[in-house]
Amino acid sequence: MHRDAEPGAVVMFSVGQPAQFEFVDRADDVPVHSQWVRHRSVVVISGPKYKDHLYHRITRVRYGQQPALETKLDAFALRRVSVSFRHVPERYILDLGQLNPEARAVAQPYVEELSKHSDHFRRQLDTVKTGSEPVK
Repeated sequence: MHRDAEPGAVVMFSVGQPAQFEFVDRADDVPVHSQWVRHRSVVVISGPKYKDHLYHRITRVRYGQQPALETKLDAFALRRVSVSFRHVPERYILDLGQLNPEARAVAQPYVEELSKHSDHFRRQLDTVKTGSEPVK
């Protein structure tokens, strides 16, 4: 359960098996609104009630429903994929070296994984190790 903190609407595109999507008032954990998100659904989260006050979460995914999504990962069942589109203002985007030590400790393992296939994230790690300014 979470809220999206950036300004503006968030657009969520869902593919795969149906999932129950809920908006919840955190104070009592009772769903204010609940709906099933089906294959190829688009959900737009906007406005002060749904974006700033209520939290949202997925509570169930219908196992065995179509479509079945395939993956090349061993021992991993892919049932649903959700992609979110949002605008994040430049002032909220930081280089890895600009994060406080606690936030960097959380982000760094993820950046290390991404750096295996990305020059950008490799440079981010290099700047943290050397203490130099990142190359834009």
